[in-house]
Amino acid sequence: MLWIGSLWFGFFLLLMSTPASVVEAGTGTAAGAFTKLYFSGYTLSTLGMGDYIPGTKAWQVVTSVFSFAGFIFITTAMTYLMSLTNAVTHKKKLALFISNLGDSPEEIVLNSYLGRKPALLMDRIPVLQDMINSHNQNHFAHPAVHYFHSSAKKESFSINLANLNEAIIIITYFIKYDSAVEKELRLLQDAIAKFLVTASHHYKPITKTALRDTPALESLGRQGIPTIDEPILSSADWQNIERRRAQLTGLLQSNGWNWQHIFAKPQS
Repeated sequence: MLWIGSLWFGFFLLLMSTPASVVEAGTGTAAGAFTKLYFSGYTLSTLGMGDYIPGTKAWQVVTSVFSFAGFIFITTAMTYLMSLTNAVTHKKKLALFISNLGDSPEEIVLNSYLGRKPALLMDRIPVLQDMINSHNQNHFAHPAVHYFHSSAKKESFSINLANLNEAIIIITYFIKYDSAVEKELRLLQDAIAKFLVTASHHYKPITKTALRDTPALESLGRQGIPTIDEPILSSADWQNIERRRAQLTGLLQSNGWNWQHIFAKPQS
């Protein structure tokens, strides 16, 4: 609306520079200020009513230029809005895709685990990686997509991305599995990390998180999944975990969520 109003008002001011810029088509009478405002509006919209015309050949050229500018602007705006709509739809589709795996990190692990590896999640890594990379590009091309939120947890991309990240942490460091699993999960981790770098330009950076260092694994152990109580993690591993959690904290807060919507409050 600001762009349209500015272009319209700018053309109107230009027409007001001389009385003969716009005249009535039948009589040649010079148009008044309100009529010039009307003329500038329908010229930019390429409506072309014909009841008023440019007063001289020079103003005919100027009017043609602004008519062409209006046509280009409207076409570009509509194309951008349709692309933005597709990006928002993709964002919600990605959130629901992750939500179908589980509504919490532990549930994603439980629903995915089969035998000695998280089979369901592993099967979806290529699709998830491609969808996250596509959303990353959409986020870069259409920054406004960041400000489209969902009040439903199942449809919230930030909530589901945090769930997926914590599920990957659990599978990578706190569950006994075949060594090939970690290599495949790193592809997904890399896609998440790249998106968080892109998205971090749209919210205040968070340097510390209020999240516990290790996830709660009791529910997984009760389901027979072999967990590791005290995994051996290098300082680099912890730095990577904390960096992604800090980035996710900023993403969650920018969407009106926090870690308490993902994990229950620890019992005192």
